[in-house]
Order: sequence, then C-alpha cells, then structure tokens
Amino acid sequence: WIGTFYPSKLPRKFWLRYYISIFKALELNTTFYAIPTKERMSKIVQPLSENFELIIKIPQSITHKYPSEAKLKSELKQFMESISPALEKGITKGFLFQFPVSFLPSDYNRKFLSYLLYSFDGVKFIEFRNKLWHTDETLELLKKFDAGWVIPDVPDIDELTKPKSVLLGSTGYIRLHGRNKQDWYSSDKDRYNYSYSNDELDWLIDLAQNIVKKGADKIFIFFNNCHMGNAARNAMKFCEKLGIYIPQKKLF
Repeated sequence: WIGTFYPSKLPRKFWLRYYISIFKALELNTTFYAIPTKERMSKIVQPLSENFELIIKIPQSITHKYPSEAKLKSELKQFMESISPALEKGITKGFLFQFPVSFLPSDYNRKFLSYLLYSFDGVKFIEFRNKLWHTDETLELLKKFDAGWVIPDVPDIDELTKPKSVLLGSTGYIRLHGRNKQDWYSSDKDRYNYSYSNDELDWLIDLAQNIVKKGADKIFIFFNNCHMGNAARNAMKFCEKLGIYIPQKKLF
C-alpha cells in the first residue's frame, strides 16, 4: 500500500490517521488472526472520532476452530474484554463472523452456529463462504438471532456463495474479495490480487441499489482485495462514481 495509497514517506505509525482522513468506516481484520491486547485496542481507537464506524471481525479461533462450549465461552469473554476500549467509545457498529468454505450446513454446524449467535451480545453480520448455506432455513435462523447477511463478491467458483442481493434487518453488508479465480486457493496474498474494473464497479452500484430497494437504510461496503492497495483505490473510485466527494482532513 506504500506509494499506491499511503504516501511513500509516511511513517507506519501514522497510517491509520491517514486512512481515517479519507474513509469514515473500517472493517478491523487484525482481530481475526489473534485476539489483541486491551492496550493495543486502545491505541487503535484513540484517533477515531465519535462519528467513525468500526466493524470488528471475530477471531478465527472461534469461527474456524469450532471450540467446545467451555472453550467458546472463554474465547468470547477474552475477546470482549480485549476490545472493550472500542465498545466504551461507542464506535463499534457490528461484528463480522466469516466462516470458511469448509464450514458446511450439517446438523452439528447448525447447532454450533445457533449457540454462537445466542452466546454473543452485539450486532452480528454473517459471511458464509460456502453457497450451501444460502437457503431459506439459514435465513430464518439468522433472523431468529437478529443477524445480518454478508454478501461476498468472490470468483465464479462453484462452491462459493454467489453475490445475490440479500437483506436481513435494516443494514446491508457487502464484502468485495476480488475475482482472482486462478489464485483463489493459493496464498492469501495472491487470492486478493485483483482490481475491479469500471464495469464491475457499476455492477456494484446496481447491487447496492437493489439492497436499498429491499429496505436497507444503511449498507456497509468493504473492499477486501487488499493486494497493493487495490482495495483503497477501488473504494475511492466507487465513491467518485456515486458522486461522493472525499475531503482529506489534516493528519494533525
């Protein structure tokens, strides 16, 4: 991202300040890889204004490891304590639960999902990578726990969830991972090596408009095609197409 989004001479410690001078929301993915310390979370949220909107991703130790009931309770307690600075600041607008393509709609997994959603106190957005979850039964289950549906844009691979306009509740959620079919099952670095074309961004506008027509009063749209700053550039181009002017604020 250095030189393509962040100025080449900008110190790393100021990257977040630069990001929030342009964008008003952030999907925090670092929490997926490890539960942060409370001190680390305090440093992250310190420069964020009260009007900023933060979505926090649930750790993979929960969504990808399928812990026992006792372990799940312990993990959730530790996680919620670690992110308490963000909760206390009042900027946390929801939590992202992303389940891998290997997570299939079996009886056991439905019970695990139900217990997880029941145990979690907060606004929930659920992303299933496997298309088999896109059923009326699943949608009813999510409605039961007031959970939102995440629309993932991914390569055209048979087992992956297709980006159809689905809305649960009043908030839509779209994650754009890119359409790099060739490298999707290689490393994460290669998987997200993709830049959306103008035509594809026009498609995204149509998708968002369809969600609004379904009754959404807000839509979170996050570009996750993070290779070489493509996500930021595509997001800025998307805003430009919508006629949204992004005034860059001073860093200090």
